[in-house]
Amino acid sequence: MKILHVVRQFYPMIGGMENYVYLLSIHQIASGDEVTVLTLDRNFMTNEKLPSSGLHDGIQIIRIPYLGINKYPIAFSAIRFVKGYDIVHIHGVDFFVDYLAFTRFLHRQRIILHTHGGFFHTRWGYWFKKIFFNTVTRVTVNLTDRVIAISNNDYKPFAGLTKKIVQIENGIHYDQYQSPKSVKKGTLLTVGRIDIHKRIDLLIKVTLTLIDRGHDVTLRIVGPDWKKMQSDLEKLIPKDKKDKIIFTGPVDDAQLLQEYVHAEVFLSASEYEGFGLTAVEAMASGTPVVLNNIDSFRVFLENKDFGSIAEFKDVEATATKIENFITLDQNKYRLVSGQAREYASNYSWKTIEKRIREVYLNVLNK
Repeated sequence: MKILHVVRQFYPMIGGMENYVYLLSIHQIASGDEVTVLTLDRNFMTNEKLPSSGLHDGIQIIRIPYLGINKYPIAFSAIRFVKGYDIVHIHGVDFFVDYLAFTRFLHRQRIILHTHGGFFHTRWGYWFKKIFFNTVTRVTVNLTDRVIAISNNDYKPFAGLTKKIVQIENGIHYDQYQSPKSVKKGTLLTVGRIDIHKRIDLLIKVTLTLIDRGHDVTLRIVGPDWKKMQSDLEKLIPKDKKDKIIFTGPVDDAQLLQEYVHAEVFLSASEYEGFGLTAVEAMASGTPVVLNNIDSFRVFLENKDFGSIAEFKDVEATATKIENFITLDQNKYRLVSGQAREYASNYSWKTIEKRIREVYLNVLNK
């Protein structure tokens, strides 16, 4: 099968959506498919100009110029590159899907839209987004062949626009996270870029509360600081506790694995997640999780013992939920650790790639 993935940013940029497209692509190549990624020719964060083409781990990359802002980059030349594929798989709800859906009468390609959280990650421009979603996006999604919602959080709003929707959660390299746990007592971990909606400030406050309660804990914040928020966040930390809140910056895969191996509890206070990839990675590594009370996270932890849902704005109550895990004896911790790993196996890439292939074949047969 010849597959074209269309996504705003791709290698060498690294982020949630970029990583998803990369992992899906290499698993499709392993299954015998020919995979190309169509993307933009600049790094949004550095404005670095990138080569017009490339090859990465067997994935052909085509990069095209664009106009406008990063939130809605306009690239009219995209239509020149979509012909000749069995499936055009668009990731993200942005210009690419609007443009290629409305010009479908010209290129006549089969289009899959992957929601990846839509565009309601922040409150910025909320009412404009709402109007756009219920007008332009409503038409767009019904011009595609199938919509794949990446979480229940996505499924609910998009199901109100179209019946051509299926929910397939994110996938992880499950085997990659099966190293034995070697917990460094009191290590709390969060992973992901530093952003406003991630509420790193609340994680810091919860950690300081645990310290005030007499617990020897350290919070490790792993991820890039593209928006230069770290200096303001550091102002929340008293001088005598600076060594208890560690900003590691971005790390490579090997170091990330070690972060999960050593973590006693994984935390996320995020106010919005399209899926919650890092939470599933933590579970796969055998790490109990305490997650904010949002739709994407509630799905993971309904009637589960290996994690808790918390209202992170209620710092004291959240600290108590974390205490429930950092005070477990070794046998009980080993039990919940195994339960977390078992649950995360449902999100292995072998399973996810197979389900996406079934969507492709259904569209092609239709």
